[in-house]
Amino acid sequence: MTREELKRHLEQLGREAAARGPALKGVTDLFRLYWLALQHNLVVEGPEHTLDLKVSAAWVEEWLKMLRLPPHEHTLPVRAMAEGCGKCSPYEARITTVVAVPGLTRRECSTCRGDWLVVDG
Repeated sequence: MTREELKRHLEQLGREAAARGPALKGVTDLFRLYWLALQHNLVVEGPEHTLDLKVSAAWVEEWLKMLRLPPHEHTLPVRAMAEGCGKCSPYEARITTVVAVPGLTRRECSTCRGDWLVVDG
């Protein structure tokens, strides 16, 4: 099925679900979300047109911490890339990059579970 065919089917399903009243509101909202994902090319290419989405308040909070936005602008310490976690010796520390985006890297020490930011510039 093409994306356009799938979108037409979703429109039909959405109208029918909405006509059946508030009992199907959650399903109707999922149809709308999937339609938007198709419209904006946010689904996996292929015959299934898969949209894997799992977000939560905790996920949003982690991004607030990483981008240093209120109320988490000081939650994660900022260190230089060459610095370790500050707790473990260089021989004990097992440091990995958790997320890297332009201008910012979030690192973690799997030995002590400490995490921090490296800010470029």
